[in-house]
Amino acid sequence: MIKTKVMENQQDYILSTGQTQVLLTGYFGDGCIVGNGKNKYYKASSINKDILVVKKMLLGDLTKGVIKNKSNSGGFGENSIYVLSSITTHIITHFDKISLKDKFNLIDELGIALMIYDDGSLHKKNQFYNICTHSQSYEFQRDVMIPKLNSFGIYPKITTERKKDGREFYYLRVGRHEGSFIISEILRKYPVEGMEYKMWSSETSREWRKLQVELKSEKRVVSRRGFTNEINRRLSMI
Repeated sequence: MIKTKVMENQQDYILSTGQTQVLLTGYFGDGCIVGNGKNKYYKASSINKDILVVKKMLLGDLTKGVIKNKSNSGGFGENSIYVLSSITTHIITHFDKISLKDKFNLIDELGIALMIYDDGSLHKKNQFYNICTHSQSYEFQRDVMIPKLNSFGIYPKITTERKKDGREFYYLRVGRHEGSFIISEILRKYPVEGMEYKMWSSETSREWRKLQVELKSEKRVVSRRGFTNEINRRLSMI
């Protein structure tokens, strides 16, 4: 948990783990921190209501009212979009003042799950994840995000996307042997209805886990290609 001191009245407010991880999606996810001056608030939107239901529950007493359903005018190709807002409070303003580096270093497995649900995509054929981190600089991804994710056994590589107008954007790619399996397992710890498509199939996860245990018990080492080929062979027999 992070202890946030409210300077206006010299009282301390303790953000729960859930509140902290949801607020982090205001910087590393689909949410945003809105407002100027003393008081700010958190806002998130999604075509999937269930992810907002989870965030609302985690925000607890920072939540404002109900999740709203608004017309989308084709933004996501859907007829409506759901919107969640927190209360406007100096607590979030104070949180906003924490450096971006220190914020990302607060992320835990729940925060990783929320980030992937918001900004991650799974390419099922080759079992790798892309994490949309375009809003962060190359240096921040290299020096802050990657080392922190490494501590969870996730080893992303920075991938460059070049637009026709010459602009460059950077995002993180996590290969099947660089922590993609770990990301999927984290998502299984924090499931969200309607977003199961962001996880590996249960069959692939089971065979991956089983083969890891077998190799460890037999003290065998195989190449990445050999591991993948064996997984594919087993899956073809199911």
